[in-house]
Amino acid sequence: MHQFDSRSGAALTQLKIENLSKSPTDRLATKLASIGAKLLELSGMSGVSVLTDFVLDLKGIAADKDETNLIFFGENVVSDIGDLYRIYKELKDQLDEVVRSNRFGVVMANATLHVPRANDPRCLKLLSLVIANSVKLNDLNPAALDEMMRAAVELREQDVDLLKKIYDSQEGIIRRGGRDSTNLYSEVQSAWGEFLKSGSLRDVKQLTYRSSFARLESHGLVQQISASQFGIGQEPYMLLEEGAEFIKRIKEIGDKN
Repeated sequence: MHQFDSRSGAALTQLKIENLSKSPTDRLATKLASIGAKLLELSGMSGVSVLTDFVLDLKGIAADKDETNLIFFGENVVSDIGDLYRIYKELKDQLDEVVRSNRFGVVMANATLHVPRANDPRCLKLLSLVIANSVKLNDLNPAALDEMMRAAVELREQDVDLLKKIYDSQEGIIRRGGRDSTNLYSEVQSAWGEFLKSGSLRDVKQLTYRSSFARLESHGLVQQISASQFGIGQEPYMLLEEGAEFIKRIKEIGDKN
């Protein structure tokens, strides 16, 4: 049996059971409830002992949040890699080789640096999918994956949803290898016009979209291009190769689309 079977899930369950009398989530909730009271005590200049307790509680909150995130992330990695073995039985030998490789170990080590920064379970799920799909593709380039993992934990849900819509609109341009085409900008503008007609950008959410575009562009996933025929707030954005690749890496395991 490969290493991502029911024993892996059992190990994670045991980890939670052995975690003293309270789960990381329970301990975190308790400390969060008391931290405000201690802060109020400090504002009244209650002395060094309260400050020490306050700092120790902050350290405990950080540690419990990290542990909670790691367990959730671990559960998702086990599940997603297990799905790879279950769905792509013909790739078992390749999957075994990749998962047992030093490259995979490096990727997982890098992932643990991003795990504590996630404030939403959805981000940890995206992080797991990036790794699992990269294993399937046998593409574990550390630098490229590190950028994708950073995007997974930093982008908001509406950012990812918007990027998916742009991907659906411009995937054909990427697939045709139009990046060096003299007609590239006209193709993007044409696709963007259809994108707007579809109602993908609603005026009532213009400020939200602008924030999402700014975050997507900061991660190198899209790029705004000039086009005078579009109004303010409707400026076209071109899907970049990195943006298309990111969408491919966060697809659910087994998704053929």
